[in-house]
Amino acid sequence: MASITSSGLRSNLDINSIVSQLISAERTPTQNRLNRKEATLQAQISGFGTVKSALSALERANTVLTATNTFMGIKATPGNSNLLTATALSSAPIGSYNIEVSQRAQGQTLASGTFSAVSSTVGTGTLTIEFGQYTGGDPQGLPPTPPTGFNPNADKSSLTLTIDDSNKTLEGIRDAINTAKKGVTASIINDGSTGGGYRLMLSSDDPGLKNSLKITAGGGDGGLASIAYDPTTGVNNLTETVAAQDAQIKVNGLSITSSSNTLSSAIAGVTLTLQDKGSTTLNLSRDTAAATNAVEGFVKAYNSILETVNKLSFYNAETGEKGALLGDAALRSINAQMRRILGDGVSGDSTFRTLSSVGVTLERDNTTKLDILKLDSSKLQQALGTDAAGVSKLFAGSGSGDTRVEGLSSRLNTFLDATLSRTGTLQGKTDSFNARLKDITGQRSALDQRMAKVEARYLAQFRAMDAIVGKMTSTGNYLTQQLAGLSAFYTNQS
Repeated sequence: MASITSSGLRSNLDINSIVSQLISAERTPTQNRLNRKEATLQAQISGFGTVKSALSALERANTVLTATNTFMGIKATPGNSNLLTATALSSAPIGSYNIEVSQRAQGQTLASGTFSAVSSTVGTGTLTIEFGQYTGGDPQGLPPTPPTGFNPNADKSSLTLTIDDSNKTLEGIRDAINTAKKGVTASIINDGSTGGGYRLMLSSDDPGLKNSLKITAGGGDGGLASIAYDPTTGVNNLTETVAAQDAQIKVNGLSITSSSNTLSSAIAGVTLTLQDKGSTTLNLSRDTAAATNAVEGFVKAYNSILETVNKLSFYNAETGEKGALLGDAALRSINAQMRRILGDGVSGDSTFRTLSSVGVTLERDNTTKLDILKLDSSKLQQALGTDAAGVSKLFAGSGSGDTRVEGLSSRLNTFLDATLSRTGTLQGKTDSFNARLKDITGQRSALDQRMAKVEARYLAQFRAMDAIVGKMTSTGNYLTQQLAGLSAFYTNQS
């Protein structure tokens, strides 16, 4: 607001100070009212933000309970995790298995003869690398007959490289193979032998017999023949330093072969990862810990909502203190609807129909004086051990389509999704508060404009008064002078 000044020179009054005080006295009540209203709205917006955050946390915790696997999970426990690790789907059969790992799968590695330097020329022509050439792990001679069921790796395409003057060196061939990224990695090592000792190493990226290598050379100057390898025809110009082999295990005495150290079909629903050779047991049991943790997380998140609502809606009759959302109908409605959803039972053929049947009850907390959820873990464990599928139906529901029976968590998530959506209750309240804040901004602007006009009017009035006082002072001074002159005249006459 622009300031209009007047010094009050004629009346000797501090007009600016007087007008400022008058404006402040007139502005303050309205300004204080707007400040209080703004502070209240800000507190309400912050309060609903806190509620939204707590409800979002509850939704995340509750979503875990809507998944059937949370309750039907299977825990795979190996007797010796140094030999193997395991994970299991909910479909895995509960039981104990004896597992013997006699051989882990490994990829093949081939080494060339020695060269004097990495820049040594090997040769030009075409180099073709194929997969699935069985060697039987015998680098000294022709391989034995492939085992029953052995098939070359039909999933990998062969790699054909053109080697010319630009890449005919040891390092050039290495880089050409690696750039192709076709399932084989090339490297150069120095074995320390006299005269250089640089060797080209070729390793299959994946383990198993089906990923063993066949390397053929053709055309060019014939130099590439020094790195050809086809044991099926007796071409062994590369040395097999590591033989390709499949993993071999026994599950309860039944032999199983795999080209990978990760076996996903040896036991239905179970993935085994082989770490070492040896014998161990594998126990598959119901994973009640995951379900218990999920229910505990839900109970904690729900009670957090109750505590949040209590802090925002409390009233202290002795001190007059109150929460930012005291008496808010939307907050009461959200709290009431959640309590109703969790208090209802589920229909269908579930063994457990209510939360209390699995150990979750609503009880009075002496510290907070709130009715909060409490979990009897032993009762939940018993329910999971008796009928995990029934516990799952209580929370996650069962069936599909027209026969779908909603579980308590499924119902609650439907409500939370709607409440937290952009068109939900919380966003609607926040939008309303923000609109009222915007209105306060407009009222402040209007107040500034009105005060500017009042200030101008007061200053005009005081300037007029100052002019009148000035005239009166001038007239008084004149009369005083005249009277003083008359007094002197009469004094002289006498």
